Amino acid sequence: MLPPHSHTVVHAGRTYWYADGYWYAPGWGGYVLVQPPPGLYVSTLMGPYTVVRVGPHVYYQAYGVYYVPLATGGYQVVAPPQSESPLPPYEPPLAYPKSGQSAQQQSDDEYECHRWAVQETDYDPTLAAVGQENEDTVAARERYTRALTACLEGRGYAVR
Repeated sequence: MLPPHSHTVVHAGRTYWYADGYWYAPGWGGYVLVQPPPGLYVSTLMGPYTVVRVGPHVYYQAYGVYYVPLATGGYQVVAPPQSESPLPPYEPPLAYPKSGQSAQQQSDDEYECHRWAVQETDYDPTLAAVGQENEDTVAARERYTRALTACLEGRGYAVR
């Protein structure tokens, strides 16, 4: 028997019922719990759910079903996301003084260039390393590295 507050959803010619985060379909002698197919739409998520991030994508997961929010409102069932290969730890380029800069001057220049590169690119590799909110992609790393390199070269360093 279906819960009294279930919602009927028709998808690809098949009828499903949604209640408290669970999906049902007709089965032998009544209704059975089912895994809904990708593409199915619901206006509201019911029951507890967790937010799952895979790379830049955000999913909502409830009772083993993954949903993505739609720009028009509501949520669509999607296949479980495939985890993206994590990027290796960020390795900053090495700077070598060309004009006899002291170790303290090099440290100061590297810090100031880091701050400038973060401001220019909206990417901070030090945040990605500790798991804080940050776009950690190959493209973001490349933008940051180019900016950091340009700054350091402009201050008289050879960068590799």
